[in-house]
Amino acid sequence: LVPYVDAQGLGLVYRPRAVFRIRREVEVEPDLMVRLPHPDPDGAWETAPRPSLVVEVLSPSTRRRDLERKRALYVEEAGIPTYWIVEPD
Repeated sequence: LVPYVDAQGLGLVYRPRAVFRIRREVEVEPDLMVRLPHPDPDGAWETAPRPSLVVEVLSPSTRRRDLERKRALYVEEAGIPTYWIVEPD
C-alpha cells in the first residue's frame, strides 16, 4: 500500500498509534489510515485533513466494535470515503 500511496501522491500511510479525532471527545486508533499530511506540522488535530482511507483488521475482541460502532463513526459521522474491514482468515 505504501508504494502505491506514494506513487499516486495520496498522502501518508499511518499505522497503529496514529490517532484520529472525530469529535473533541472521540478519538479512535485505526489499524491503518491514509491521509494527507497536516499543512502545519504543529497544527491542531481538529484541523488535520480527514483520512481518505481507514482500515480495521478484525479480531475476536474487536470484531463487533469494528463492524458496528467504528463503522458508524468513520463513515456516517466523520464522512471517511473508504472504510476497509480486513478479515485475517
